[in-house]
Amino acid sequence: MYTALLKNEASGQANVKMYPRIAASMECMQKLDGGMQAAHKLAVFFREEYRRLSSMMAAISRF
Repeated sequence: MYTALLKNEASGQANVKMYPRIAASMECMQKLDGGMQAAHKLAVFFREEYRRLSSMMAAISRF
């Protein structure tokens, strides 16, 4: 559920202010059952899909 929502949010218009919010949501996701693995998979997806967005890469660097 979170994964689809965050992918949808990231696919919208590029907005640097959105990236910390995505990272914060991923932190909350980690607290859920199975969320650690889901957050890691989502970070891998973002790294492949948005590798040229350095601000996003910095925001998700801890995953």
